[in-house]
This record gives sequence, C-alpha cells and structure tokens, in this order.
Amino acid sequence: MWSRQSGAQYGHINHAHSANVITMDEGDESDAGQPDLGYFPQPEAPKTILRPVCQFEYNNARSDLLPIRWTAYDRQLQQIIINAFQTYDKRKPAGSDTDYFYFDVPCRGGRQQYRIDFRNFLQTNLRTQYSRKVRYAEHKHQGLLFELHYQYTDNLNLEFTLQLKRVMPSPETYDASEIDLLDEELGDGVAEPVFLVGACMLPGKKPCCFRQSVLMKTFTNGCDPVCPKCSRRFTLPGPQPTGLMMVHLNTTDPCAGFPDDDTIVIAYEFMAGYQGARMENPGSTYSGTMRTAFLPDTTKGRQALRLLLKAFKMGYLFRVGTSITTRRQDTVVWGGIHQKTSLMGGFAAHGWPDDSYFDRLTSECMAHGIVDDGSSDGYGEP
Repeated sequence: MWSRQSGAQYGHINHAHSANVITMDEGDESDAGQPDLGYFPQPEAPKTILRPVCQFEYNNARSDLLPIRWTAYDRQLQQIIINAFQTYDKRKPAGSDTDYFYFDVPCRGGRQQYRIDFRNFLQTNLRTQYSRKVRYAEHKHQGLLFELHYQYTDNLNLEFTLQLKRVMPSPETYDASEIDLLDEELGDGVAEPVFLVGACMLPGKKPCCFRQSVLMKTFTNGCDPVCPKCSRRFTLPGPQPTGLMMVHLNTTDPCAGFPDDDTIVIAYEFMAGYQGARMENPGSTYSGTMRTAFLPDTTKGRQALRLLLKAFKMGYLFRVGTSITTRRQDTVVWGGIHQKTSLMGGFAAHGWPDDSYFDRLTSECMAHGIVDDGSSDGYGEP
C-alpha cells in the first residue's frame, strides 16, 4: 500500500457494475513513515529499447474545438484497461457487459467515476456525462531511454551542507547586538542558538551567522537556497513531491519546426499524497498529476533534456501549490522551470516552434544553480 508520502495506489476490483471495474484505494496510514517505492522503479543506467508500444490514450484537449491531444493512461491503469479490452467481444449485441470498463479515481470531496466504451471508443464522466475520445494505438520504434525516480524528503541535512557550527559572540564570529533579518538582535547564543555558516566563509569577510529560527526559515521554505547575507548558492533538494520521470524517443511525430528530427518525449507521474514539512500546507493531502513535455532530438534539445534531468533530480521541476489554469489548491504544479507541453502551436500554446525557448530554459535553470557543462552531447545520466 502507498504510505502518506507516496500517495494512493490502484486497488481492488469493484463489482458494482461489472467485472471490468477498478477503484483507487487510499494509502494505508499505518506505514506513514515508511514510503513504499514498489510502484516506482529504482534509477537504472541509461538504456535504449526500440520496440512497438501499444497503449490506450484519451483526448486530453480542454475542448472539442481544440486539436486532439492524445495522452496515455498511467501505466498501472493502462495494463488493467488492456486486460479488460481483451475480454471485449464485438460479436455480442451492443450494450453487453464486455463493452464497458469502469474505473474511479480520488478527487477533492470523494471519487470520480468514469466509463470506457470499447465499442465506440469513448470515455465518459458518469457525473457530468462529458465524453472524450479514446484510442488503442501502436507507436512503432518508441525508444525508452531511461526512467528516474525522485523521493521527497524533509531532511535537508543542513548541518553537513552548510557546514554549521554553533558559536557564541566574539570578535571572530558576531556581535550580540547585531540586527538580523527579522530586525532582532542575534543575542548571546544562549536563549536561542546561533550558528555560523562555514560554507559561506571567504578570506577577509565576516562570517554569516544566524539564529536557529531564522536559519530554518531561510533554507527550508522551498525558496532558492541562497544565503541572504553573502548570496552564496547551495545545492539543497527542492520541495518537489515524490514522482517519476520517463524519457522516450518518438520517431514518428516531430516537433513543429523540426520535421527531420525525432522527438524526445518526457512523461512525469506524481501520485497523490500528504504534504511534507517543506510544502505549503504540511500534513494536508495533495492531488497528483501526469504531465508530458516535448523536445526535438537535436544538440540543443539534448542539452535541454540534461538540464531538465538535473532539475528533476534536485527537486525543482514541480511543487505542490495552486494551479494557475484550474485554480485547484493543494495539487502538483510546475515549479517555475517552463517546459513545452505541445508539439505545435508555438509560444502561445506552450508548444513548438519557439526560437527563444532554449535560452529561456538555460536562464531559468541557472537561477537554481543548474548548468550544463557541455562535456557531452548525449541524453544525460539518470
């Protein structure tokens, strides 16, 4: 079962409608402190597997008036849908049990139930009766490059990273009457511990010292880990929730503006869970998400992938917050590093072509201390 940190997991078959029904079980709160990583594969060395991929996809466009945007169901639900589809018998009269597959997912206030009609290839929201097209597609020569798992942690190991040392007032450390970031005196170091940040120390410069409460607020609130006194940047894990990054190579659908190049497809999966101490509302639940991004398989595209890979490993691509588009609170949203979520449409549609995207991505990553050293033209190391 999923723990509080790792979210919900697919569960038992529900016989309320037919044999082709599945429900989503909430995580077992009893193992809240022991995240179960069974759903996510552990990081492996990069590998290229060229093979046909057959999968069910639904139209994820926000309106029937917009271009179709085929999106694959997540992997666990995918296999269950495929198993149900194998029992479908088109020779039976319309409306037979094998025509339909029911599933539900957790949502704010309960569960939302859907039905897939295999005969007409439609997915219907049973509450709103809104239907979307679905398809069973084969993608030839779809290469899986690698998968990467990120595990959220509340433990930043600040003592090691910042080289913290508890100090008392002295000519070599700090003046007890010195005013800190909260317009309060640093004090004698007894009423509240004062720490010297050894990683900030430079020859001829006065050391950076903080009260313990200020230190924790400065380096654990999800903001860029930068010393507010000397502007020294530190490499600390971001507040990104536990999730999975999968990178594929698509040789059939090019990015607009790159007709002769393959497409790097980046799929992200985040399950629902409970917010950690470094998230917006610690202890509250948050909803998961699935996102897909696209890059052309060019020198610049591979450089962009290496940057995004580093950003994901450092925990800066996503966070828990309020969605700008849906206004939904306590959900997984982008973390401020922009990605291309459409093969076409240009800048306005978050798609390609976009001549300035690579420069913007480089600047956004650099703001988090993420750079590509240019030593490789490959896809990067997970």
